[in-house]
Amino acid sequence: MPHHSHLDRDSEGDDSRDAVSFLQKRHVTRLTHFTRSRNLPHILTSGAIKPTSTLLGEVEGFTPTDMQRYDGKPDYVCCSIQYPNVYYQTQVAQSDKSFPDWVVLFIDIVAIRGGDVMWSPTNAARSAGARLVSEARAAETLYAPIVEGKYRIVRGGDHLASCPTDLQAEVLLRREIPLNLITSMAVCDEAQAEREVSRAEMLGQLDLLPDIAIAPVLFDRSRLPTALRSGQIPVETHWDMGRVG
Repeated sequence: MPHHSHLDRDSEGDDSRDAVSFLQKRHVTRLTHFTRSRNLPHILTSGAIKPTSTLLGEVEGFTPTDMQRYDGKPDYVCCSIQYPNVYYQTQVAQSDKSFPDWVVLFIDIVAIRGGDVMWSPTNAARSAGARLVSEARAAETLYAPIVEGKYRIVRGGDHLASCPTDLQAEVLLRREIPLNLITSMAVCDEAQAEREVSRAEMLGQLDLLPDIAIAPVLFDRSRLPTALRSGQIPVETHWDMGRVG
């Protein structure tokens, strides 16, 4: 009989179900996780998105998205709700241009039920993670009419219902996220899609590669926030992997 840890029991409790139910009522279908494209082969090989603390110990050459982890939670996987934190991705990408390709991994919302969860209505790194809260009801604070962070953010009437008031709000999951919960991934253009598929073929990982969507707006620091705050759903175009090779 398999051993069930304390985390397993928590994941079956009411709290995580309540959080998922609340998010689903707001039409949230997924979490998102930004990572450098060069990290994707290890994710596919290991079968999961793993916390930074795990990866630094087992993967030579692993490049964490957040080199500092000012949130103080390296044993958690950082996620955003419905759409990625394009502000932070742009900042990190500009500071290190040696590996320009990034991907957005889309994660089934039920991943919240798989372990300890912490919520932050703003970027979790602010105040060294002091605003992180573990109670399930904290999910509601991400959608408050006004959120105080680096700036005072007021939720507009057209703001997309699924998106937190502060588009840099975060969900931190203390768990590994298995491939079967990664529903698809986004890349910035067709050229990158071809590169991802070609590399997966070369490494024998094509069967493991999630479905690909071309979604340039998700990588655009100007266009994505404007769309979400005006209630527009960015276009994500399915990429037919059969076009390559």
